[in-house]
Amino acid sequence: MAVKGVTVNVDKIIDGLRKNRGIITRTAKALGCSVDVIYNRIKDTPAVEEALKEAREALSAEYADDDAILYSKARESLHKLLDKNDVVSTLFVCKTKGDFIQNDKEEKNVTVMLDSKPFRRLRAKSTSKTKESKDSK
Repeated sequence: MAVKGVTVNVDKIIDGLRKNRGIITRTAKALGCSVDVIYNRIKDTPAVEEALKEAREALSAEYADDDAILYSKARESLHKLLDKNDVVSTLFVCKTKGDFIQNDKEEKNVTVMLDSKPFRRLRAKSTSKTKESKDSK
């Protein structure tokens, strides 16, 4: 719990900001002071302001590294599925790369051949076929 009127050493604030990755509320809680104390030190002391900037830049770099790792893993998984001729992955790549153009005026079925086995995916029934089936009942 933060105590009002507590003075905190600048070195402790700098160390706290680095340990808490530039998150001011966590730093204040760890040091037992209010966030106002931290903000005032940031405003008044260039060294604290610089430590905050460095801590936040390190955090941003860490997130960028995590994103790069995640993206790399996703690409590897997609390549493995494509090597196995996975239909969903193939359609995903074609649609996201813009190579898959669907015209609503044309036939509504999409046929994909894998190892001489047809897989059909029914997109949507045409309205004229739906009306004819209702009339025949």
